[in-house]
Amino acid sequence: MPLAGRDGPEVLVRQVETPSTLREQDTFNVRVVVDATVATQATMHLLIDGRLDSTHIVQLSQGANVFTMPHTPLPKGFHSFQVQLEAAADTMPENNEGISYSTVMGQARILVVEGASGEGRYLADALRAGGMDIVVRPPISVATDAAGLRDFDSVVLLNVRADLLSLPQQHASKAYVQSFGGGLVVIGGDHSYGVGGYARTPLEEALPVRMDLRGRKVQSSVALMLVIDTSGSMGEGPAGATKMDLAKKAAIESVALLGERDQIGILAFEDGWRWVVEATYLTNPGEVKSKIGTLAPGGGTEIHAALKEAYRAMAQREAKVRHIILMTDGLAPLGDYDELTKRTRADKITLSTIAVGTDADFGLLQQLAEAGKGRYYE
Repeated sequence: MPLAGRDGPEVLVRQVETPSTLREQDTFNVRVVVDATVATQATMHLLIDGRLDSTHIVQLSQGANVFTMPHTPLPKGFHSFQVQLEAAADTMPENNEGISYSTVMGQARILVVEGASGEGRYLADALRAGGMDIVVRPPISVATDAAGLRDFDSVVLLNVRADLLSLPQQHASKAYVQSFGGGLVVIGGDHSYGVGGYARTPLEEALPVRMDLRGRKVQSSVALMLVIDTSGSMGEGPAGATKMDLAKKAAIESVALLGERDQIGILAFEDGWRWVVEATYLTNPGEVKSKIGTLAPGGGTEIHAALKEAYRAMAQREAKVRHIILMTDGLAPLGDYDELTKRTRADKITLSTIAVGTDADFGLLQQLAEAGKGRYYE
């Protein structure tokens, strides 16, 4: 028994599209796709929540026709959109209607976590001007479970170091994004991403970027020289957490950030200096880490001679970035540091310093970092 058909011109509403979710102040478009077998004129009615919103006279061409109707913001709640078509040339009126639905949500609530007090005020003002409800907090106030973050539509980390967020806070942020669909915006700066210690943390896992260079085409970019104080005072502190232990841990983690095409050199100093790892490509990270583990405290503190040797070795290396890091906890005899840092600047070698403990020569280390175009840390 053949199914009876109806021959003749045909017009139908194939699709009505609206955003699934909107905000109270959002403008949006209603997109309508109409198919026609012949060119004809039609009247298109748009009904919102069952009430006539607008009427449009449209000219249809043979094939698919796309119409976009801009619309002003709607009140909060659930809304239905119904398109009805009346065509001059048409056979079946049953397919002349299409429906779509949207939910308009209330004001977006955003948590801005600022790395330093006052750093988020301009961003917060800009977001408020965009009609958002903004809460600004320090890192210590971030919830330690995803449920505590679900009060917000999005979380913004503004130049926040990883160590300012505890491990439970970082895991909560990751779960908030990956399990509950929360928004996460990380704004870079001098204390975020790679330099902020994001590598191999839940923050890195939550982000679509990585903190190190990967892939077979990665070119050699870094030559790093670690100059580590192994004087007797570096043995101070509780077992397992002496200043020497902390310095070794920092050195090992620095090595872990480098690739096989990067270069590493490790020089230890007391009254004199000695190479723990002579400057070389990092082809065997395990061996380098093992040699770092052999460092032991003993002797005085002779910084200038050690830095001079590190500079000499670094000046012979080729890399996009050549960087020396000095870690020390004590005072040192005077030396011609002005001449030394003048040479490092001329050769585009940067120098950063880390003061370990409370007895370090803070003034000298700050001066070295400033003259060496690097950074100073306590």
